[in-house]
Amino acid sequence: MHSELYGKYFSGVIDQMQLVVEEEIDKIEKAASWLADEVKQDKIVHVYGTGGHNFMIACELFTRAGSLLNYNIIIPGGTPCFESHPTTENLPGLAAKAFDYYRVRAGDLILIINVNGINSTTIDSALESRRRNIRSIGISSRSFAENVEPDCANRHPSGQNLHDLVDLHIDCHTPVGDMILDLDKINRKTGASSTFPLALIVQLINARAIEMLVDQGITPDFYMSGNTKEGVPQGEELTAKWFSRIKHL
Repeated sequence: MHSELYGKYFSGVIDQMQLVVEEEIDKIEKAASWLADEVKQDKIVHVYGTGGHNFMIACELFTRAGSLLNYNIIIPGGTPCFESHPTTENLPGLAAKAFDYYRVRAGDLILIINVNGINSTTIDSALESRRRNIRSIGISSRSFAENVEPDCANRHPSGQNLHDLVDLHIDCHTPVGDMILDLDKINRKTGASSTFPLALIVQLINARAIEMLVDQGITPDFYMSGNTKEGVPQGEELTAKWFSRIKHL
């Protein structure tokens, strides 16, 4: 007989995604409309997964099948978990330097993604967006931020939370600590879960923005799968078109 763990993990992930669909759709709709407006103006949209594994969610949008070409992924050295030696997600002042390097300017739109929404780079990114008059969409878990210990070493020195600082916040509904499976014999948990609701949110924003544009008679540049016969030349053509505008293309 299979372990009950499989069903518990599946149910826990589905519960978070269900909450996103039930409670965040109006905000996702607004985020999609903001994104569509930027695309109509032929503007770049910045996407910053601010440390650890959150960079994976930014990668969900960048050069992915079905993704707009307008995304400028911000990924300074030390951001991914496999490069974080030392880690940069808790480095004060990094966000301002990253914004300068990636040319994040007044009037731009940025998506700031971090499941806990508390660390230095996350909070500095939101504060820097305010200072520079950059419209910000934050994607994080309100419950995580509000229930983690106030004296957690990874908190921004100000103690602020991402969801209080951005122009629009979308909640991924992940519990504090991220993990959802209890290991009673050792009083610990396993089963990190945030990747699923976070990926759901950004994919819905991207897809809905494209649908909005198509409904207005606009066909934006977005990728086909590079693993299909038709997608290979399409991808090469679009990459060449956008290469000079997007840092990591």
